[in-house]
Amino acid sequence: MSSVALERRWRIGQFVLFDGQPGVVRFVGAAKFSKGEWIGVELDEALGKNNGCVQGVSYFQCEPLHGIFCRACRLQPDVRRAQRRLSRTMSQVQEELDTDIATEEPC
Repeated sequence: MSSVALERRWRIGQFVLFDGQPGVVRFVGAAKFSKGEWIGVELDEALGKNNGCVQGVSYFQCEPLHGIFCRACRLQPDVRRAQRRLSRTMSQVQEELDTDIATEEPC
């Protein structure tokens, strides 16, 4: 998979599952520790191997043992988590609209 295709599929901030463990994409691209394209993921739990730093190079920052680097084939989109976030965001927008309408002065 080309670098452009990889970056289109996996975006920084995207919710993913790494071997079934939830996390967020924090890095996409080439790394100095090994050839090829890598995805850096911040896992929700301390099940990783690093803090986003490998061999003295910082690719992203997270809590110790929450970072992992993997090939794209090890990831799946976390659709449920993304949907929950979208649902919460839409609820917040509706609340803000309702507040704006309630406090709007008549013409």
